Amino acid sequence: MVEKLKKYTVLLWVFFTFALLLLSSCSNDDDVTSFTGIVESPKQIIYSQVEGQINEILKVEGEEVGEGDVVAQIGDEFYTYETDEANAAVKAIESEIDRLESDDIDEEDIKKYRFELEQAEAKLNQAKYRQSKTKVTMPTEGIITEWYVRQGDFVQIGTPLHSLTLKQPMELTIYVPQRQMSAFNVGERVSITAVSLPDERFEGEIVRIAEEAVYSPKNMETTKDKAKKVFPIEIVIKDYGNLKAGMDVDVEID
Repeated sequence: MVEKLKKYTVLLWVFFTFALLLLSSCSNDDDVTSFTGIVESPKQIIYSQVEGQINEILKVEGEEVGEGDVVAQIGDEFYTYETDEANAAVKAIESEIDRLESDDIDEEDIKKYRFELEQAEAKLNQAKYRQSKTKVTMPTEGIITEWYVRQGDFVQIGTPLHSLTLKQPMELTIYVPQRQMSAFNVGERVSITAVSLPDERFEGEIVRIAEEAVYSPKNMETTKDKAKKVFPIEIVIKDYGNLKAGMDVDVEID
């Protein structure tokens, strides 16, 4: 009888110990204030706005560019001809209006020529605009990330030419379980450390909290994690120092 009591006592101790560990584990999971993410640099794809052959690429991958810099030249022979032709049409109508006015022709009879002049000027402006787009210029400053075309390639309107890494605050997204959402607010500051830069700390700001939960992304470590529903939270890092796009980071709320 004594042996049986000892046996049950040991079993009960093992059971309660396991239960306490399990509860502790669940509680710790709810109290987590550190999350992982991957730093990203905002990028922009530059598309061709005209069709033609790439005559010259002026900036290489990895090169820094400023707003308004010309990074490539598309053949403009057709667009030059189009502009010259439209310009000639404008001058011809203007000359006809001048002749009619010098002959004291009634203004009512000249109206149709003035209307034709407006149409011709509109076509000229369109031709000039298309010709200007044969120079591929930068909408903002950044770094040429990757060229998708080579010199000599023929491109259509809308062909992706290259990607541009913008010189703007870096971004990252963390995924927060529903039970911990109350700890996060837009405008709140968070502390960030990179795996490859353990001695440096960076400050981030929460700029967006998703309105709807999603299932954990595929890069979560365990099957259990993948099954959870979480809220994406977007963070920007203005002073990113030595941080590089693609670095793994830990995010902690203060």
